[in-house]
Amino acid sequence: MSRHDEALKVLLILRRRLLDRMATAVVERRDSLLNGRSKTNSPLSSDRDLAEMTRSLAEIDHAIAGLADIAENERDESTGYYGDPAHIDASSVGLFARYLELVRATRLEEASRELSTLFHMSLDRVTTATRFFARCLKADPHCVANLAELSAAAMDESDSQAMRAMIKTFGFQAVESRMALQVLRTRLNSTPV
Repeated sequence: MSRHDEALKVLLILRRRLLDRMATAVVERRDSLLNGRSKTNSPLSSDRDLAEMTRSLAEIDHAIAGLADIAENERDESTGYYGDPAHIDASSVGLFARYLELVRATRLEEASRELSTLFHMSLDRVTTATRFFARCLKADPHCVANLAELSAAAMDESDSQAMRAMIKTFGFQAVESRMALQVLRTRLNSTPV
């Protein structure tokens, strides 16, 4: 794994944590935000913490975009892959074929239900993961390769490497990654060859 890939994974984790903190702050300040106490057109700017979180999130998103470009170019150069990932057949992602078809068709609710069934996880957990994957796929169609590599990572890599693959693909937190990995390994071990 390159330095850029590793940095990208760290930034994705930081982004998820910041979004969790922001969600908590927004809910805590719901009344002041909804009652329009802001004198500007940006209600988040009226709260110093929320304004700072918004700025930090924009900075992290900018850094993620830059690192993703560099990391993807490195992977393309090292693998010689220059094909159009939008044309990768959904069947190449194994258990995730239906999920990928639904995300590509922007049927995210159905895709979330599919992922919920695949990972035996609650719908609210996988809805966030599906949105994460859909945004990634929209920004960089090569993200489909992350989905294609999940099964191999689950079977061939260490727990920590396979969990990182889950985080990279779905933006899961560590606990969610571990849960999903256990279910995926069970499914793959019970699938006839």
